[in-house]
Amino acid sequence: MLGGWNWYLNFVGVIFLLVLTVSGFVAWWKRRPAGSVDVPVAPLDSRLGAGLLLLVIVLGVFLPMVGISLILALLLDWLLL
Repeated sequence: MLGGWNWYLNFVGVIFLLVLTVSGFVAWWKRRPAGSVDVPVAPLDSRLGAGLLLLVIVLGVFLPMVGISLILALLLDWLLL
């Protein structure tokens, strides 16, 4: 549709996704407990800010699949843990 522009925009999007994936893995690797592959413990003062909570609610309302997936994830987390 936009020719070269479309290709470049998709290329930039893919590069961002690759950087996000690699940086997430590196952040986990640095925070994991030494000698294991467990999930790092959350800091004691960790909590959701009001802005982040509002963003999650707005996204859940305006993007129904996001809301459904968040509800399912919370239910599974509650049931399994």
